[in-house]
Amino acid sequence: MELVYHSFASITIGGFNFKQLLIFESTGVKKMSNLSNGNIVVAPFKSSLAAILLSLVLGPVGLLYVNWVHSIIMLVITLIIFSVGIPQQYALVLGLLVWVVCVYWTGIDVLVYNKRLLKQLYKDE
Repeated sequence: MELVYHSFASITIGGFNFKQLLIFESTGVKKMSNLSNGNIVVAPFKSSLAAILLSLVLGPVGLLYVNWVHSIIMLVITLIIFSVGIPQQYALVLGLLVWVVCVYWTGIDVLVYNKRLLKQLYKDE
């Protein structure tokens, strides 16, 4: 049995203003019904909170939730830092810097991903 929560909302994202019916399901998928034409679109939005928590806990591996290319880039950078022979104190500082960059990059990637979905949703109007 699915939990469903209905609400009318006005959303402003990246300069777009949308008045729509949001249907939140227990699956994490949002069905968006545009009130002007009655279309229902199922869009798999990414959760900002989940993405940032994954990135905080797992670093470059947590970035896989949003963008696998960026995750591979950060994993390669991390491997280079710890395998080149940099003194341990510098390698730890650089590793911490990579971790912080991963969290920041995850936040940006989630916003870009969700904004791209919204643009695609309202492109047909």
